[in-house]
Amino acid sequence: MPPFTGIYRSKRQALHRTPRDHPDSIQRIPAVLRRLRRNIWLRKGLASVAAPEAVADKLLLEVHSERYIERIRRFCEQGGGYVDDDTYLSPGSYAAAIYSAGGAVKACSDVLGGELRNAFVLTRPPGHHAGTEGLALNADSTGFCVFNNAACAARYLLGRGLRRVALIDLDAHHGNGTQEIFYGDPGVLYLGIHEDSGFFPYSGSVEEVGEGEGEGFTVNMPLDRGSGDGDYLVFLREIMSPILDQYHPEFTLVSLGFDAHRLDPLADLNLSSIGYLRIIDALRRMAEEQCGGRLVLLLEGGYNMRTLPLLVSATTSILCGAQRAPVPLPRNGVVQRQTIERLQDVKRKLSAFWSLDDSNIPD
Repeated sequence: MPPFTGIYRSKRQALHRTPRDHPDSIQRIPAVLRRLRRNIWLRKGLASVAAPEAVADKLLLEVHSERYIERIRRFCEQGGGYVDDDTYLSPGSYAAAIYSAGGAVKACSDVLGGELRNAFVLTRPPGHHAGTEGLALNADSTGFCVFNNAACAARYLLGRGLRRVALIDLDAHHGNGTQEIFYGDPGVLYLGIHEDSGFFPYSGSVEEVGEGEGEGFTVNMPLDRGSGDGDYLVFLREIMSPILDQYHPEFTLVSLGFDAHRLDPLADLNLSSIGYLRIIDALRRMAEEQCGGRLVLLLEGGYNMRTLPLLVSATTSILCGAQRAPVPLPRNGVVQRQTIERLQDVKRKLSAFWSLDDSNIPD
């Protein structure tokens, strides 16, 4: 396995300019990069920062309709503004978005080709709310997203001959766009853990499990507000880990939002910094066991300007294999009663598709 971790970012991200009070601040990625310059593993050469290429038009058209792509292009050319309730585009946002998606694809190409051990893509604008036509399911906005970076990456991998891609969404908000794009496709196993469907984008219920050939390949774990480390870790242990073991993914993608952190302003979840790092370390080890370590993380949300740079730097250390959680899938931590009930609902709903043991659910 190659020893290096790749970090992808594009200078064109600065072309995506949002209003001063917009949560997706233009300062998010520069703040992360300033912190990464102090990361000892980058300084030792175990990780490196690389610039991506633009996503190919043909690949983008496999994810989004030509009508939607042209709408975004024209809107930016005409000066931009709010394209929906909360997604702001500037004249340079189209260029930023195609390089954001291109970073996701380039990272997958380099990991698949063996040049890198794994990778972290600092995508901006984010992507997981963007469906085929932009708006997905019942959403009234794309939640700051333009093109679906994770979906472009997954389509690229399928186009390279892979048959089983795991796409794990850890953002506080349900990845409704990603789910919509792959809802009938067994080639992509979507596993999402997020604040419940009473919260934007008002989707991602236990009942949403896929359709047609993709039935059973969409797994949603909605959490009540205030859910924290124990709730996340019991889901990883009881649902995500056994399903991944049975699916045997050839590559693992993670839509990684840091907005489930207890200090983030845009959600009501209670995940701690240590909880995040335990989850990421567990995912890294699962990828090593299941698909030869082929793992690419894609940044989604995370809007606290103090915690985001620290968490990205610590995540990079974990990807380098230099920082490990002491217990991979701990049984400690408070698990809310609602989470236990939701776990039971998920197991009942998915029992027709996966073997899930009820014996380890906490009382």
